[in-house]
Amino acid sequence: MYKAITVLIAFLFPFAMLLGADISATLDSNDGSSSFAVLDSGSTVNAKIDSDGNIQIKGGLRLDAGGLKCTTSEMLIVDGIACIGGTSSLGNLTVDGSAPAIAVKAGAADHVYINFYADSDNPATRSAWFGYGSAGTDIFSLNNLQGDVFRFYDRVGIGNDAPDFQLDVDSGGSTQTLKLESDWGQLRFLPYNNTGNYIESGNADWSLSRDLIIAGPSANPLAKLKLMAGTTEVTGKLFGAATNSSSHALRIVTGEGVPTDWVAYNAYTVTMVVNFSFAGFTSAPTIFTSMGGATSHYHLVGFDDIYGRSATGFQVYVSDKGPTTALTPATMQTMGAYIMWTAIGK
Repeated sequence: MYKAITVLIAFLFPFAMLLGADISATLDSNDGSSSFAVLDSGSTVNAKIDSDGNIQIKGGLRLDAGGLKCTTSEMLIVDGIACIGGTSSLGNLTVDGSAPAIAVKAGAADHVYINFYADSDNPATRSAWFGYGSAGTDIFSLNNLQGDVFRFYDRVGIGNDAPDFQLDVDSGGSTQTLKLESDWGQLRFLPYNNTGNYIESGNADWSLSRDLIIAGPSANPLAKLKLMAGTTEVTGKLFGAATNSSSHALRIVTGEGVPTDWVAYNAYTVTMVVNFSFAGFTSAPTIFTSMGGATSHYHLVGFDDIYGRSATGFQVYVSDKGPTTALTPATMQTMGAYIMWTAIGK
């Protein structure tokens, strides 16, 4: 059918050009079963439009100003390479133009995003998307549905357009610069190209695979914090902390017993064991004690004599000034007597 129409158009075309008239072809169907074709001299179909308005083009198609406006039910399918705003393409679709080169508008949906379909075995399954994912949202999302992994091959700046590190976060005046949360999983920090050393958090606690030293920028910093397995060592002047003769910052821990902690040693003496293993001393600290109470505890002696001093605690023995005066745990409770203590060490 389209060959006969082609011959007729070829015959009429010179007259149409002379008269400046439009060229039209009336097809004998309205269901796409007939078409109008453009053939080259070798009878090869280079372009064809059927009676449903579907167009097939062998060569290039340039859309220019003055064309008809497409409706939302129509689409353009390009089987090959497309270039918009230019004459050469670097991929299947190249947009060559001034900013913005591509504008994506929400329309009536009030949100807009771009989908990616990377799995050729499941071409209809979305693998990633970015944009504004729900109606009315002000959150711009980047979502990898296929692997939950995002890789950045160079430096990333947050609040910083000239990052000096792989991840450079600038608070921009905010009170919080970086916040990491993990309600159920782990956070692990690894040095570059080193899989044996790390800082890691579990559900609640942090663990180290080896010592971690945080120090000032000089060779002899004023403050240095060294974290080791099960211990913490602080050297130098850290927040005005007291130091010993080796310049190690000292840990100061205080506490007190309760009147019900006394147990009988003999008829004239009671004793109390104080446990401060929670303090984490690495060696036996220096211990100072005093006696507190509600009444009559002024005549008690022995509370400042330390026995069994260790990194985890000590023991005291208390009696009355009168060496033959009986003293029992019940008497100590009546007095409301208790030990107050201070331990200072590493």
